[in-house]
Amino acid sequence: MKVLLINTLYGGHPGGIDRYTAQIIHMLHRAGERTLLVYGRRRGEAMERDLPLESEHALPGLESGPKGKSDDVAERLLALAAGLQPDVVFTQDIAHAPALTALCRNFPVVQMFHDYRPICLKDTRRGYFARRLCPWPLGWRCLLNGHFIRRPAAGSRLPRLASLKEAQRLLAACKGSHHALTASDHVRSAYILNGFAPHKIATLPLFTPENGFDPAGSYPREKIILFVGRLTDRYKGADLLLDVMQRCREEIRLCIAGDGRYAARIRSLCAKKELSHRVKFMGWMEGEALQQAYRQAMAVVMPSLWAEPFGLVGLEAMANGTPVVAFDVGGIPQWLRENVTGFLVPWLDTAAMAERIDRLAGNPVQVRQMGLAGHRHVRSEFSESSYLEGLMGAFRLAIDRFHAEKTGRSLS
Repeated sequence: MKVLLINTLYGGHPGGIDRYTAQIIHMLHRAGERTLLVYGRRRGEAMERDLPLESEHALPGLESGPKGKSDDVAERLLALAAGLQPDVVFTQDIAHAPALTALCRNFPVVQMFHDYRPICLKDTRRGYFARRLCPWPLGWRCLLNGHFIRRPAAGSRLPRLASLKEAQRLLAACKGSHHALTASDHVRSAYILNGFAPHKIATLPLFTPENGFDPAGSYPREKIILFVGRLTDRYKGADLLLDVMQRCREEIRLCIAGDGRYAARIRSLCAKKELSHRVKFMGWMEGEALQQAYRQAMAVVMPSLWAEPFGLVGLEAMANGTPVVAFDVGGIPQWLRENVTGFLVPWLDTAAMAERIDRLAGNPVQVRQMGLAGHRHVRSEFSESSYLEGLMGAFRLAIDRFHAEKTGRSLS
């Protein structure tokens, strides 16, 4: 099968979508499938320089919404795809509604919804003026709650304003795909709330590749907690984690693996809270260095301020025998088993999170038990083979639906 992957952005610091794309390309290659990549804008060097791609193509303009009547992105994308002749198109984060509509009319299309961008003006389904998760579909309430106010572009202090009309246009285009996937039931429910037919969107939890690591000999571990995530905004909760550190009775050390424009703010808060001697900033980490960081930590902590769509960091932690302490929000309960592989903490409850961290720090036996349980859980429930089976099933279903549309047959 020839699979055409479409990403809005490509390269630069490896975010979740970039890492997922690389894993999918490797997985499909190992399965004997052919993959091609089209992207709108390249932000920097690719996560991996030698991905087993049959070809890759830049299509400027695909990374944003349509720009007036002279916009020809849809026509250029359709012409490029026609020349590549894929069996199925697999989109990751397409933002150009006419281009997506054109693809769905001419090819079988599967969409992977990594987050809430097509159903939220703010991308996060979280209030602008208060720490409150949004329970509403895309619509007029987004304007009343200030969701149309976006953070300033790089180099500017003025906020950007999102268009509800354009967002609704993209959402309508997304509904035209032949099948859609989400990584958690929480995200799937949010899309169904926004009008997606339940039979056309399915949950396919993410996976982490087998790393061959046996964690049994990695205990006991030092009293180190690890935060892994972007520091481009507040939503991963690194600043809240400093409040947690102040509440911990045990002498816990924190390692922060991540970077971004918000890093300076976190460093400043560390100094203000007199925590600099207990917090280590490790910058962007990947590959073996990140694996070693997981294996040295007593726990990975996820204090997400938004409804985390899935939280792949948690799987990576458990694959390395590391318990996870996370807020009970979004898609995290999809993989974290309370009191078995870690702790689910009530959202925003820093006192409860500190108590769970102290509990682990004072009980190395429990760290070992939870770490080994997490390792087994990932290997049995979140394997590459099960993900490949689900993904190929989604591709075949989209192909069948596309041909049924073309021939006028009825297919659910």
